[in-house]
Amino acid sequence: MSEYSRWAAGVIAAVVLGTVAGCSKGPQFCDVKGKVLYNGKPLPGGTVQITDEADTQMVFADLNIDGEFRISRAPAGLVRVVVRTESVKTLLDPRTAKMLQRMGVAAAAPDPKEKGNIYVPIPAKYGDRDTTDLKFELKPNQLNELTIELKAAGQDHSRHARGRSN
Repeated sequence: MSEYSRWAAGVIAAVVLGTVAGCSKGPQFCDVKGKVLYNGKPLPGGTVQITDEADTQMVFADLNIDGEFRISRAPAGLVRVVVRTESVKTLLDPRTAKMLQRMGVAAAAPDPKEKGNIYVPIPAKYGDRDTTDLKFELKPNQLNELTIELKAAGQDHSRHARGRSN
């Protein structure tokens, strides 16, 4: 084999190896901005969990008083969304906190403007990864905007996902 043939074979091998290496995908991520509505109204407290279909990547975000959330580095691709409100069930509402304070008990209610803290019971199916029917396709390397509409038991729900480049 001539010097040139060996050089050409080496270049071709490098290109093939580079192409094969470039095809192997690791996890892909995206940012998510969204809002959760329950029966048409913002869900004023709770958490949103996004999990990939393989159950290997999971991220959480708290809802604010307007039902909004934001997540960085969420798994891209087909995901399941879980919404839970039980975490705010035991928090004091401002009225109860003031009543306890008047009785001399040290009580404080979280600021609802910073983090949603109003408990609203929602159907249990939305709070479990195995029973939720909230599925979305999140596009990698961009901001995905979601409006997640939950409905009371017996009603259909709808989901909207919209991707937008940063």
